[in-house]
Amino acid sequence: MNLTLPSSVAPVFDLKTAVFTPSWYLFLSKLINTLSNPYAYFTPLTGTTVLMVKPIAVLNPAGTLANRSVTLPAKPANGQIAGVATTQAVTALTVTSDQTVTGAPSSLTAGQTFRMISHQGSWYPSP
Repeated sequence: MNLTLPSSVAPVFDLKTAVFTPSWYLFLSKLINTLSNPYAYFTPLTGTTVLMVKPIAVLNPAGTLANRSVTLPAKPANGQIAGVATTQAVTALTVTSDQTVTGAPSSLTAGQTFRMISHQGSWYPSP
């Protein structure tokens, strides 16, 4: 049996030699890293921005933050969830993205968490 792959698939995986190409290997290693370690830990200072590179951001500042910005992941897939947890209060919170953000909290109390879900180019609060 002779199997011919479309040209769009061939660069990703070569069935003839069953060898992963570098781009496929990079994708798999990022996926495994995200699944095995789904959060990023931050000790932020007031006025700085947290750029979410993992599904969950854990903020552990030394004390209350007067202001904080969190940037949600860029170009999210439909149904992608991003969550933030903080150990200290954030008086003024700004949540941004390259997508529209609707319903994000404007402040957080110590121990509070929030989640956002992506749907068709926008982020919305997630239960």
